[in-house]
Amino acid sequence: MKKLLIILLSALSLTVVAQNKKTVAVLDPICRDNSVNVFFRQMVRGAMESAVTTSNEYEAYDRSAFDQIQKEQAFQRTGAVNDSQIKKMGELAGVDYVLVSEVSAYEGYLSAIIKILNVTTGKYDKSVDDYMELKPESVKNKCREMAASLFSLSSPKTSMTKSHISSDYVDLGLPSRTLWKTENEEGDFFTYEQAISLFRSNLPTKEQWEELKNSCQWTWTGDGYNVTGPSRRYIFLPASGYRYGNGIVKGIGTNGYYWSATPKSSLYAWGIGFSSRDIFINDNLREGGRPIRLVK
Repeated sequence: MKKLLIILLSALSLTVVAQNKKTVAVLDPICRDNSVNVFFRQMVRGAMESAVTTSNEYEAYDRSAFDQIQKEQAFQRTGAVNDSQIKKMGELAGVDYVLVSEVSAYEGYLSAIIKILNVTTGKYDKSVDDYMELKPESVKNKCREMAASLFSLSSPKTSMTKSHISSDYVDLGLPSRTLWKTENEEGDFFTYEQAISLFRSNLPTKEQWEELKNSCQWTWTGDGYNVTGPSRRYIFLPASGYRYGNGIVKGIGTNGYYWSATPKSSLYAWGIGFSSRDIFINDNLREGGRPIRLVK
C-alpha cells in the first residue's frame, strides 16, 4: 500500500511539473533579402525547436498546428508582418511565447537574431544575435545554442524609459566601436526636441550615421534596408516614413528618415534618409516627426 502511494504521488508531481511548463511556438525565420534558402531556414527553425524541447521549463507547440493557424489567418511571414499579428497567432494557438528569428547571409556567413515574444504583453522579453559559417553543422549548433541561451536568462528585457535604455544592441564592427540598437523606439515619430529630451546621448550623431552609411553594406529588402557591418552582423532599418509638422504622414514602406543628435540651425537638424534607390545625409525641420534608432 505504501509503495502504491509513493507511485501515485510521483505521478502527480510529474503532472504538476508538466502543467507548469510554458508553451512556445516557433515561427519560420524571416529573411528580408532572400539570401538564405529554405534548407537553411528550416535548419534554423529545427535548431530553435530542439532548444525548446530540451528545456525544463518550456515545451514546443506542434509545428504543423501552428503553420495551419498561420495559413488560415493569411499571416505571411515576411519582413512587413506586424508583431501584433504574431501575438494574435500566439493567442489563437494558446501558447505563452512565440520564438521569432531573422536571418541573412553574406559572403559565406549567416547572421541571426532570435527573440522571444511574450503573447500576453505583445512585447519581446529577450533577444540574442550572432553570426556563423553558412554550413549545416555550424548553423544547427550555433542557432540551438543561441535559442538555449534565451531560456537560461532570468531577467526579461526592460522597455525604454527616459532613464533606462534597453540592452539589445549589435556590434557591427565599425571603426568607432559604436553599437547600434536592433529596433526603432516605440512611438513611431518624434520631433527633434522630443528626441533630444528623451534619448540625449543615445541618439546617434551625424558622424555616426555617416559612418554607418559608408562602412556597411546596405541591402534593400522591399520595405527597408539590412545594414551589414564589417563584423558580418546586421541591423534592419525599416522605411517607416515621416510626419510633417501639420501631422500628415507619408512614405511608409518606401522612405526612411531618422534623426541625429546634431543640429544644423535653430530650425533644422541633421539626420539620414533613404529610399530603394538612394541613401543620403540630409536636414529637416525640427518640428517634423522621424523614427528613432539609438546607439551606445
